[in-house]
Amino acid sequence: MHKYYIAAISLLVLLSCNPNNHSVTLINTTILDTLKIGDSRPLDSLKYLKDSTDNSELTYSELKKELIENYPKVEQVDTTFYDNQNSKIRVLSKYYCLFDNSITIPGRYNWEASSKTFTTHSFRNDIIVIVNNDTTFKKTIDKAFFNDNLYSELKHYAILFSPTFNFDKETSEIEVDYSISIPLTDLGISCQMRIDKKGNCRIEE
Repeated sequence: MHKYYIAAISLLVLLSCNPNNHSVTLINTTILDTLKIGDSRPLDSLKYLKDSTDNSELTYSELKKELIENYPKVEQVDTTFYDNQNSKIRVLSKYYCLFDNSITIPGRYNWEASSKTFTTHSFRNDIIVIVNNDTTFKKTIDKAFFNDNLYSELKHYAILFSPTFNFDKETSEIEVDYSISIPLTDLGISCQMRIDKKGNCRIEE
């Protein structure tokens, strides 16, 4: 019977020390009241522990603060892929904020204070592709690049979020995935651009 108590306490320690948690969670001491020695339903107790310590939801104000703090950060990528012909394909990427105050999001998208607008900035992504020793692609990508895929609200209020890069060895194409979304909401779409070895690019439908 003691093993359930020990297992529960061990889990509590692991949860509090998890390096993937971005904030410190203070554990309510009443949780310990459910971890009785000899509890015949240890899984129920552990579920209560998890539910009671889940403090991952951020408020609108906290999300907004985090977004603003990230404005000055420049995200750079330097990665290399190899295709089936053993060609070396190097990708250089720079993602950054323009600080242009070009986007004013209406208050109706603010789920804490619907009367307040929020002004934010556009973002861009510079990409260079070098195949072996030849530069085959050099382009600046912004939201307008995907205009044909965007509905009206996204054209006006969304921003281009930072990309992720993958490689399709079957087609020798670089896959560049973006989210184009209205900041601080779940309104948006994912878009993919594909770049081949010759520097041709297309939007994946």
